[in-house]
Amino acid sequence: MKSTIVLASLLTLSLNSYADQNINSNSLEFSKEAVEMAPQGLLPFIGFGGGYTGNNDNIPVEGTPVSLKVLGSYYMAQPYVFDAGFGISNQQFSQSAAKDTAVTGSSLELAARYRFANKWQAGLVANHLFEMGSSYAASQGDAQFVGLQALKEFSIAKGWLARVGGRAMTETNNTGEMVNMYMIDLQLGWNPHAQATTVKATAAAPKAQTAPVAKAIEVKPTSALDYINYASFENGNSIFFPEASYTIDAKNQAQLKKLASLLKQNKNLFSKVEVHGYADISGPEALNQSLSEKRAEQVKAQLIKGGLNKETIVALGKGSSQSKEILAQDRKVELLFTGVKDEKALQKALAL
Repeated sequence: MKSTIVLASLLTLSLNSYADQNINSNSLEFSKEAVEMAPQGLLPFIGFGGGYTGNNDNIPVEGTPVSLKVLGSYYMAQPYVFDAGFGISNQQFSQSAAKDTAVTGSSLELAARYRFANKWQAGLVANHLFEMGSSYAASQGDAQFVGLQALKEFSIAKGWLARVGGRAMTETNNTGEMVNMYMIDLQLGWNPHAQATTVKATAAAPKAQTAPVAKAIEVKPTSALDYINYASFENGNSIFFPEASYTIDAKNQAQLKKLASLLKQNKNLFSKVEVHGYADISGPEALNQSLSEKRAEQVKAQLIKGGLNKETIVALGKGSSQSKEILAQDRKVELLFTGVKDEKALQKALAL
């Protein structure tokens, strides 16, 4: 089989490198580095809020509400965030005709938001204010508010997150007159997965050669085919992802399962599989790096699930460093084989 253009280029680079450095090694050195990871799973937050409750002539509820809550915030693999929390709410009423000058009680909060690639979140929020219904002219003992919320997420320190934004809510169990509440939100959270260690592969340093005792040992250059992109194979391909997502669709899951089985059966033909994740240039650099790492880790997990030994797989996030500015083609994962013993045999074995 004729070498592809990609393989020919790799061969040229490898031979030039050998001529310059006289290296006799096809090994790799693996180093660890800390990278910022996007929030995932259940995270704790403390929420503070303050704002304004609107009134009309018939219901004197105008005032300044404040709240303090403990929230559990669940970041899904898909770009959705769900909150559930409990805390204390207070309002100072500014009208003399108000039933109370102030009211304090416990409150329950639920929220569901969509998380955009630029770290903005927007969605629905609901508050249940226990035993405060009479102060807000509610038809029940408790007051209930539902509305819209928008938050911007920030990384403020190692392991710490901040979300800043606002909400607009209306009372749903009022006695006929509309009661609206507008609040500014500040939420501080702890992300234990904010920093993760990723493995980076680099060429091994050349080993010092000792003088021969008798006959000089012939040194052969390492073949460039030791480092092969699976996408260059006749039936090989990259795995592509939707925008701001690292979820693998059913078709690619089935292909990875079959590929893992074939690699397991032919593990003598290569040393390691490098899983390189990529992102497009539409988002911030930190988010792109996180997405690329998660895409690589998801593919690695599928290969392990399919039976491939995890010790032979290295997942690397490349961010958007190699973007071709074609967004759909940049959101991908590529597989590269190192330590290949027989390229033709490997291509034949992986003819899916």
